[in-house]
Amino acid sequence: MSRIGKGFTLYEINSRPWLFELREKYGADAIRTIADVPDAEIEKLKEFRVHMVWLQGVWKLGKFGLEMDKTEPGRVGAYGRVLPGFTEDDIIGSPYAVVEYVVNEDIGGDEALQEFRKKLSDRGIKLMLDLVPNHMAVDSDWMKDEEKKEYFVRKPSSGSDFNPHEFMADGTAHGKDPYCGAWPDTAQLNYFNPELRKAMTEVLVKLASSCDGLRVDMAMLILNKCHNQCWGPVLAANGWSTPQDEFWGDAIKAMRRKHPDMVLMAEVYWGLDSELIELGFDATYDKALYDTTLSRHLDNLRGYIDSKSEAFLAHSTHFVENHDEPRAVAEFGGKMNANCAAALQFALPGIRLQFHGQVSCRRAQSNHVISRSLTECNACRCFSS
Repeated sequence: MSRIGKGFTLYEINSRPWLFELREKYGADAIRTIADVPDAEIEKLKEFRVHMVWLQGVWKLGKFGLEMDKTEPGRVGAYGRVLPGFTEDDIIGSPYAVVEYVVNEDIGGDEALQEFRKKLSDRGIKLMLDLVPNHMAVDSDWMKDEEKKEYFVRKPSSGSDFNPHEFMADGTAHGKDPYCGAWPDTAQLNYFNPELRKAMTEVLVKLASSCDGLRVDMAMLILNKCHNQCWGPVLAANGWSTPQDEFWGDAIKAMRRKHPDMVLMAEVYWGLDSELIELGFDATYDKALYDTTLSRHLDNLRGYIDSKSEAFLAHSTHFVENHDEPRAVAEFGGKMNANCAAALQFALPGIRLQFHGQVSCRRAQSNHVISRSLTECNACRCFSS
């Protein structure tokens, strides 16, 4: 059963920066929560022929991650490159260090989110939210619960060959992927623990009752082989063995029994797209197509598309920008190039992912940890060269 129709357009909006933008436009008193988004803004989405809105960053965050976002030199330097002259008040915290899967009061809480969902639904638009399965925030509720201690990867009591930068003082591992350092505002979940798998399946089913789709952050990290690649020696030293089955296969089946129409989109890299589709995802990021398009080598682009089946492309998410990539107008070298790249990608089967501001050809790069980006007049000066 296909849950993605022809020309399916997914529109990504970062919730808290969007509210900041709307308050600048309509006034702070008019826009207090996500439920206050004016009908005119929803009508714009309908005019763009949007099928589903991916509302990024709605979940509850903690103080630990926010403080790190405000003080860690590397992060602070990144904000300055995106928004020269930013202030501490602009820093709102990473939406991918989740404390608990309840709606952040910064956008109005659960009730406000459901009111926003109804506004979308009344115009035939569906709602997608985030799931961050690899890790929780360092100060998450699970981390504070002694009974859930083994939900997390733990440093073995013996042995000294483990990287000390990957663990907290209490022995809990930070989240990471195999190719970069640890994310120090997060705690790594242990997917070789059956109890954790059960708990995260319950989270998946719960979230599916609150929306029409889920974008799953770094979904491939939960595959047994990727979990082993990251944490195999640590888990083995603590007596954990690789499960026979993949988490996603079992969890998605459990979710589909209650929510058969839920759209699941995986952020995935390293050529693991097809494995996740086989396990039940509806679509996966086609980052390889983005990179090939950006190379501007027509033969390589033609070869890539010819090498993929129509079924693969139909289960892919195509994009020329998103919150992790630069703005297309800046990266592809102007509006004409960006629009040509988008036209090529969006002519293919699958999901057409558009980032908020893409339609109006915004140049200013955003950062999902800060509440605003450069105004377009300043962005044009920055990128005019």
